[in-house]
Amino acid sequence: MSETWLWGGLILVCGMIAWRIPRCPIRALIERRDTPGARRMFLQQREHLEAAFVQSVFRLEPLEGWRWDAARWSDEVVWARDRRTGTLLALVGVDWDDRTAAGGRATAVFEYRRRRWVAEGRRLYAIEPCEAFGRSTNLEPLVIPLRRP
Repeated sequence: MSETWLWGGLILVCGMIAWRIPRCPIRALIERRDTPGARRMFLQQREHLEAAFVQSVFRLEPLEGWRWDAARWSDEVVWARDRRTGTLLALVGVDWDDRTAAGGRATAVFEYRRRRWVAEGRRLYAIEPCEAFGRSTNLEPLVIPLRRP
Protein backbone atom coordinates (compact mmCIF):
# COMPACT_ATOMS: atom_id res chain seq x y z
CA MET A 1 0.00 0.00 0.00
CA SER A 2 2.85 2.43 0.79
CA GLU A 3 4.32 1.80 -2.67
CA THR A 4 0.99 2.79 -4.21
CA TRP A 5 1.08 6.12 -2.31
CA LEU A 6 4.70 6.64 -3.31
CA TRP A 7 3.96 6.05 -7.00
CA GLY A 8 0.82 8.18 -6.82
CA GLY A 9 2.77 11.05 -5.24
CA LEU A 10 5.55 10.72 -7.77
CA ILE A 11 3.09 10.80 -10.68
CA LEU A 12 1.37 13.84 -9.17
CA VAL A 13 4.66 15.74 -8.78
CA CYS A 14 5.75 14.83 -12.32
CA GLY A 15 2.37 15.97 -13.64
CA MET A 16 2.67 19.31 -11.85
CA ILE A 17 6.16 19.83 -13.25
CA ALA A 18 5.03 18.85 -16.76
CA TRP A 19 2.16 21.35 -16.50
CA ARG A 20 4.36 24.18 -15.18
CA ILE A 21 7.24 23.95 -17.68
CA PRO A 22 5.33 24.68 -20.92
CA ARG A 23 2.86 27.01 -19.22
CA CYS A 24 5.37 29.86 -18.73
CA PRO A 25 6.51 30.06 -22.39
CA ILE A 26 2.93 29.65 -23.60
CA ARG A 27 1.76 32.50 -21.36
CA ALA A 28 4.63 34.68 -22.63
CA LEU A 29 3.66 33.94 -26.25
CA ILE A 30 0.00 34.80 -25.57
CA GLU A 31 0.96 38.06 -23.85
CA ARG A 32 3.33 38.99 -26.70
CA ARG A 33 0.55 38.39 -29.22
CA ASP A 34 -1.81 40.51 -27.14
CA THR A 35 0.55 43.50 -26.96
CA PRO A 36 -1.58 45.86 -29.12
CA GLY A 37 -4.64 44.98 -27.03
CA ALA A 38 -2.66 45.55 -23.83
CA ARG A 39 -1.63 48.96 -25.15
CA ARG A 40 -5.24 49.95 -25.85
CA MET A 41 -6.26 48.66 -22.43
CA PHE A 42 -3.57 50.77 -20.73
CA LEU A 43 -4.65 53.91 -22.57
CA GLN A 44 -8.31 53.28 -21.63
CA GLN A 45 -7.48 52.62 -17.96
CA ARG A 46 -4.66 55.10 -17.59
CA GLU A 47 -6.34 57.50 -15.17
CA HIS A 48 -7.37 54.63 -12.90
CA LEU A 49 -3.90 53.07 -13.12
CA GLU A 50 -2.20 56.36 -12.19
CA ALA A 51 -4.46 56.63 -9.12
CA ALA A 52 -3.67 53.01 -8.19
CA PHE A 53 0.03 53.77 -8.62
CA VAL A 54 -0.16 56.74 -6.23
CA GLN A 55 -2.07 54.59 -3.71
CA SER A 56 0.67 51.95 -3.93
CA VAL A 57 3.33 54.57 -3.25
CA PHE A 58 1.28 55.82 -0.26
CA ARG A 59 1.23 52.27 1.13
CA LEU A 60 4.98 51.85 0.62
CA GLU A 61 6.12 55.33 1.70
CA PRO A 62 3.39 57.71 2.93
CA LEU A 63 5.48 60.89 2.67
CA GLU A 64 6.60 59.99 -0.83
CA GLY A 65 2.98 59.35 -1.75
CA TRP A 66 2.15 63.04 -1.23
CA ARG A 67 4.82 64.03 -3.77
CA TRP A 68 3.44 61.57 -6.32
CA ASP A 69 -0.10 62.76 -5.65
CA ALA A 70 0.93 66.32 -6.59
CA ALA A 71 3.01 65.27 -9.61
CA ARG A 72 2.34 66.20 -13.22
CA TRP A 73 2.07 63.09 -15.40
CA SER A 74 3.40 63.18 -18.94
CA ASP A 75 1.01 62.36 -21.76
CA GLU A 76 3.61 60.21 -23.50
CA VAL A 77 3.88 56.49 -22.78
CA VAL A 78 7.07 54.60 -23.60
CA TRP A 79 6.56 50.88 -24.16
CA ALA A 80 9.15 48.34 -23.04
CA ARG A 81 9.63 44.68 -22.26
CA ASP A 82 11.57 43.23 -19.35
CA ARG A 83 14.17 40.98 -20.97
CA ARG A 84 14.34 38.63 -17.97
CA THR A 85 10.62 37.99 -17.54
CA GLY A 86 9.16 39.03 -20.91
CA THR A 87 6.68 41.30 -19.09
CA LEU A 88 5.25 44.21 -21.07
CA LEU A 89 5.88 47.56 -19.36
CA ALA A 90 4.44 51.05 -19.75
CA LEU A 91 6.82 53.82 -18.66
CA VAL A 92 5.30 57.22 -17.89
CA GLY A 93 7.27 60.33 -16.98
CA VAL A 94 6.40 62.39 -13.93
CA ASP A 95 7.46 65.92 -13.03
CA TRP A 96 7.36 67.78 -9.71
CA ASP A 97 7.62 71.48 -8.90
CA ASP A 98 10.01 70.45 -6.13
CA ARG A 99 13.30 70.28 -8.06
CA THR A 100 15.44 69.41 -5.03
CA ALA A 101 14.49 65.74 -4.72
CA ALA A 102 15.29 63.31 -7.52
CA GLY A 103 15.95 66.17 -9.91
CA GLY A 104 12.22 66.92 -10.09
CA ARG A 105 11.49 64.00 -12.42
CA ALA A 106 10.94 60.27 -12.34
CA THR A 107 9.41 57.42 -14.30
CA ALA A 108 6.43 55.37 -13.15
CA VAL A 109 6.56 51.71 -14.23
CA PHE A 110 3.36 49.79 -14.95
CA GLU A 111 3.40 46.03 -15.65
CA TYR A 112 1.08 43.91 -17.78
CA ARG A 113 0.61 40.58 -16.01
CA ARG A 114 -1.95 37.86 -16.63
CA ARG A 115 -3.84 40.02 -19.11
CA ARG A 116 -4.21 43.02 -16.80
CA TRP A 117 -2.23 46.11 -15.90
CA VAL A 118 -0.67 46.31 -12.45
CA ALA A 119 0.46 49.47 -10.63
CA GLU A 120 2.64 48.50 -7.68
CA GLY A 121 4.46 51.79 -7.18
CA ARG A 122 7.64 50.74 -9.00
CA ARG A 123 9.51 53.89 -9.95
CA LEU A 124 12.79 55.10 -11.39
CA TYR A 125 14.07 58.40 -9.98
CA ALA A 126 15.85 61.12 -11.95
CA ILE A 127 15.20 59.23 -15.20
CA GLU A 128 12.96 60.11 -18.12
CA PRO A 129 11.18 57.08 -19.66
CA CYS A 130 13.33 57.12 -22.82
CA GLU A 131 16.52 57.25 -20.67
CA ALA A 132 15.58 54.05 -18.84
CA PHE A 133 16.90 51.85 -21.67
CA GLY A 134 20.39 53.27 -21.37
CA ARG A 135 20.44 52.78 -17.61
CA SER A 136 18.98 49.29 -17.40
CA THR A 137 20.05 46.39 -19.58
CA ASN A 138 16.89 44.53 -18.54
CA LEU A 139 14.65 46.87 -20.53
CA GLU A 140 14.02 46.40 -24.23
CA PRO A 141 12.24 49.21 -26.13
CA LEU A 142 9.11 48.27 -28.09
CA VAL A 143 7.26 49.75 -30.99
CA ILE A 144 3.68 48.53 -30.81
CA PRO A 145 1.65 48.71 -34.01
CA LEU A 146 -1.97 49.74 -33.73
CA ARG A 147 -4.48 47.15 -34.87
CA ARG A 148 -7.34 48.43 -36.91
CA PRO A 149 -10.77 47.48 -35.49
